[in-house]
Amino acid sequence: MAPSEVAKSRRPVVTTVFVIRHAESAANAGNYFASQSDSPLSERGVEQARALFDAFASATIHAVYSSDLSRAVHTVEPLARARALTVTQTPLLRERNMGDLTGMTFDAVKTELPELWSRLVARDPSVVPPGGESHFDLGDRVRRVLEEIMPRHRGESIVIGSHGGTIHHLVRQLLGVHGFDLAFWLHVGNASVTRVDITETASGGIAPRLTYANRMLPSAGEPIFP
Repeated sequence: MAPSEVAKSRRPVVTTVFVIRHAESAANAGNYFASQSDSPLSERGVEQARALFDAFASATIHAVYSSDLSRAVHTVEPLARARALTVTQTPLLRERNMGDLTGMTFDAVKTELPELWSRLVARDPSVVPPGGESHFDLGDRVRRVLEEIMPRHRGESIVIGSHGGTIHHLVRQLLGVHGFDLAFWLHVGNASVTRVDITETASGGIAPRLTYANRMLPSAGEPIFP
């Protein structure tokens, strides 16, 4: 192998993941649990998705993945369409299943089910809403979807469109944090972007970096990504 080829083979390989929370939905505006129901984007959410498209104008994107719920798909689909890409949709990227709480307002759950509410806001990883998922369950399906996605895009830049709770687990697993101490919680706003760069070093190691988290669109709408 020529010296130039040896040097090239030793260059670090960087995979960039832009994790995007869906723009504001009707459920967000109404302060109720959308869970895995298909709550559409609100008028404000449509505007946020449009601004997000403008902000990503100069970004290189090789693939776009999304929850199959419309609020997530409609947030990231314009980014894919502008690059002649198809959004790969999967239920594995859906929000946490809140079971019987789906459609209930936060205030109603707090009033009618105070013990469950206190465990939910404390982010007890083992608590399961009736008919729903625990954080252990959610973390497991996040692990499964990352095992599918990441090997396909080594050295590329990808977008993953998802939901608030799911994004916490996506980011912690991308960073190599596999414990379930939820005392730390990554809060992300609607239409926010969190970027993780994963470097494969020349020695074969993996060095993930949280480049930024919960980056929101500026009021002027100037392009701030990547």
